[in-house]
Amino acid sequence: MWKVSHKPIDYAEAMAAMERDVLRVAEGASPPLVWLLTHPSVYTLGTSGSYEDVTDTRGVPVLKTGRGGQVTYHGPGQRVVYFLCPLRDKARTLKDLLQFMGVWVVATLKELGLRATFVGDQDVGVWCETPQGQKKIAFIGLRVRQGVSYHGFSINVCPDLSYFHGIRPCGLDKHQVTSLAALEKISKMTLVDKALYASFRHLWPSF
Repeated sequence: MWKVSHKPIDYAEAMAAMERDVLRVAEGASPPLVWLLTHPSVYTLGTSGSYEDVTDTRGVPVLKTGRGGQVTYHGPGQRVVYFLCPLRDKARTLKDLLQFMGVWVVATLKELGLRATFVGDQDVGVWCETPQGQKKIAFIGLRVRQGVSYHGFSINVCPDLSYFHGIRPCGLDKHQVTSLAALEKISKMTLVDKALYASFRHLWPSF
């Protein structure tokens, strides 16, 4: 099932909705779900995150979350994609799904004219080459409950990148983060959504 929320969804509200949907997917009452949305500005700490990585909140809430990873920023101009997927089917593993998401993001960015690379080890995410060197453009963090993976990834489309200056995003220097708009590609969320959908339809049947 494919779902797009056009208005920003509060992070805590989205987490509560995902927790409910995870149970439905686990029980077989709902198919796998892809949910595209944005959040009002929020810093989230993953299971490996520390409040020490937040150096200046700028009045933005800082919330603990159960996803993997460290600290990151969500806000307007960023496309967040939550994917609720049973891992029992076809003996999928969390590592398999992480790889799939990385390939999905890379394929999406290629559709938008940007060459990028998925990194699946310590600096998990999707990176692209810029005149200033390698920079991260997409972040991935997952969690499993009752055999269903949830949370997902976020792509920087046209967010205010200065919000990343108040944290060490995923343990990185603040200047190692970029966006599609900063790279002079696109800033229209609808075009990103179309590319996400096209790439998913192409890749999912073989996963």
